[in-house]
Amino acid sequence: MSTLADQLLSWPLRVFAIFFAAMIGRLPIRIAQGLGRLLGRIGWVLRATDRRVAYQNLQHLDPSLAERTRKRIARGCFEQMGETVLEAISLSLKSRDHLGSSPLRGGVTVRGIDEFRAAIEQCRAMGKGVILISGHIGSWELGAALLGRIHPHDSVFFARRYQNPVHQRWVGGIRSRLGSRLVYQDESLLRSIRLLQRGGIISLLTDLDIHKMVGIHVPFFGQLAHTTTVPARLSLRTGAPLLPFFVIRDRSGYHFEMEPPIRQLEEEADESLMIEQLTGRMSAAIERAIRRNPSQWPWMHQRWHSTPEIVLRRRKRRSHRSVEGEVQGA
Repeated sequence: MSTLADQLLSWPLRVFAIFFAAMIGRLPIRIAQGLGRLLGRIGWVLRATDRRVAYQNLQHLDPSLAERTRKRIARGCFEQMGETVLEAISLSLKSRDHLGSSPLRGGVTVRGIDEFRAAIEQCRAMGKGVILISGHIGSWELGAALLGRIHPHDSVFFARRYQNPVHQRWVGGIRSRLGSRLVYQDESLLRSIRLLQRGGIISLLTDLDIHKMVGIHVPFFGQLAHTTTVPARLSLRTGAPLLPFFVIRDRSGYHFEMEPPIRQLEEEADESLMIEQLTGRMSAAIERAIRRNPSQWPWMHQRWHSTPEIVLRRRKRRSHRSVEGEVQGA
């Protein structure tokens, strides 16, 4: 009964999502971007809790930041989030020629695509796949879309599955139309391992605190942050290097920023130590990208919430529920 009720209640949301996307898709991209920035400013005014969290988190960037500077960066990240979302919706309902190094008039220019492709091929020249590492900086959605277009048959982008099925179908549809090839985090890693062993490409966003992920605590802006170990484990299993990349907004559109590939050190023999080292270097690369572009990262996110004590309590609760389920099923 509850499932039927949920399905019935989801219809208004589904209709609104379709209508909203169609409306944004009909607008010129520049207007959609402007509306996105406006949406971000409205969120800045209305979301007082997120605003306070952003102020607090910016202490990690630099404790000596003046109040005016913190406000400028925090407000900028709200505008960035709104612009990124509406821009992606608008592009998803237009021809793919509106995005690239030489897009149609009124499209979105992304510089450095050839350099990005060359960096990937240089990593693949060793006969291994490539694990692309990025974060919610600039436009991660356009990064996934461009990866899917450059390598349409041998690349996938790891995405989080939304609990709300309407939200999932809507976001998944936008990403698919943009060109992203998705695999979800709750699916088996065997497909990803096989893809890397064949020389394929996997892209992951590793900068947020996702409660359900398995991870360790590594330094991030001077404080320990719970960080996924999936990229490091995949790298050790397949020999594929980690290649940090970011699609950063600028005055003319976007450009790619990349860092040198991260490879395991041959002299390290202990697996747990190698996982910690690779995860820490990956996190440091993302931190450097954020420092270069501080207003393009979501400082309102509770990145440092999952302390070691909180993670331990979660594990105990899950273990307790698992035991209860086994007893009830016996």
